[in-house]
Amino acid sequence: RDLRDAVKAADAKRADAERDLAAATDAVTRAEKDAADARAASAEAAITAAAAADARLEEANAKAISAASDATRLRGELDAADASLSALREAAADASSASEELEALRAELAEATKKNGETASHTTPFAWCT
Repeated sequence: RDLRDAVKAADAKRADAERDLAAATDAVTRAEKDAADARAASAEAAITAAAAADARLEEANAKAISAASDATRLRGELDAADASLSALREAAADASSASEELEALRAELAEATKKNGETASHTTPFAWCT
């Protein structure tokens, strides 16, 4: 009888151990599934974040290209304005020179008119001819 009781007790302990093993196996399986789910969620979050960063990079790149294009266009406009300013300066210098020549001719005309007995009250060259 002691042997039977010992066998029953051993069987009970074995059954308890098998239940504990099954529970532990289930716990490990659940933990592995949770870890896999967490890795998948983390990977999805990383992919989403990477896609968002890529979109921001594309937007920044497009803005940089637009800014470079604007800078090139503005540089061309600035070069054209510089050329216009240079032409205007040349024209102003020519006008100043012509004005000085005109004043000199008026002075010569006035002097010649005085020598010929004409009055030099007019300001237009050769007005006395009309």
